[in-house]
Amino acid sequence: MISIELPDLANAIKQLHAVPRETADWAITRTLNDVAGSGKAEATRFIFQRYYFRTQGPIQRGIKATRVTSNNQVAVIRFQGSRFPISQFLPTQTSVGVEFTELREKRSTLSKAFMAIMQYGTGVFKREPGAGRYPIRTMYGLSIANMAREQKEILPEIKRYVEQQLGKRMKFWVGEALAGNQAKYQRKH
Repeated sequence: MISIELPDLANAIKQLHAVPRETADWAITRTLNDVAGSGKAEATRFIFQRYYFRTQGPIQRGIKATRVTSNNQVAVIRFQGSRFPISQFLPTQTSVGVEFTELREKRSTLSKAFMAIMQYGTGVFKREPGAGRYPIRTMYGLSIANMAREQKEILPEIKRYVEQQLGKRMKFWVGEALAGNQAKYQRKH
């Protein structure tokens, strides 16, 4: 989870002192929502570049950006969802077990695992230790939340991007509020 707060909220409100309070609230709320939306898109892109997925759809479904309605709220980018089955990551049966590509361009091996064709498609399974034929369990990889919490590349990049965008977007929306362009962004019914 990444919280998006304006670190320089007092300065932004000071810049907007000449406009009505509702216009100032509008600029701040627009900034927070704008950064949350673009932060979600960039988080999707960062995860897609690092982890193997055929499309960005599963990643987008695992990232939620909350919208704020007033300037005293905090926008949040939340990572959620269950773990993905190993069968989604290009599995190949080998003599040692099953190889798969969870990280792009890096194959991993799950020893003593096997692949089987089921009604719903191919699955990757592993027997319980000491068990004969059964019980078996389906093998899973990471979830979107696990991928986003990766401390070396993903999470620092998302945070850096959000902080960078916060300054840019605040400057833009304060400028729009001061120019009186609020009506231009109202939805047409």
